Amino acid sequence: MGKQEEPQKLVSKEYVLITVLHFLISLNFYTLMTVTPTYVLSEFNLSVGQAGLATGLFVFGVLSSRFFSGALMNRIGFKRMQVLGILTIVIVSCGYFFVHLPVLLFLVRFFNGFGFGVVSTANTTVISSIIPRNRSGEGIGYFTMFQMLCMAFGPFAA
Repeated sequence: MGKQEEPQKLVSKEYVLITVLHFLISLNFYTLMTVTPTYVLSEFNLSVGQAGLATGLFVFGVLSSRFFSGALMNRIGFKRMQVLGILTIVIVSCGYFFVHLPVLLFLVRFFNGFGFGVVSTANTTVISSIIPRNRSGEGIGYFTMFQMLCMAFGPFAA
């Protein structure tokens, strides 16, 4: 009989940190996705279509960041990419407090999505590289489970 391979350790300090970080940025995403349309309608008195635009611009920001994130990550490294994305999210999230014009809100929404796209690309790449190969299904499953929890907690928190 062949010798069975012992399962390698799944949970490490880096795995937990990246999972928690991804949980927090995803929570930010799902919370703001829920509140933005109502905010746009009540504070700026815009149309439902414009509220949809404000919501959708976040996703356009995420998509636009994906065009270069992978290539840039290969040049500057995962950690720098994570820091770049996190700084973008933090700085732009502070911008919500200073938005007094719809066009500024649209810009903040786009760049908030852009930062989310950068950091989520880096997190997903890093997490998939640190999970032991023989536990990849389990490791990715736990990682995405925390993101799915944000789909429930984000709207509730909003």
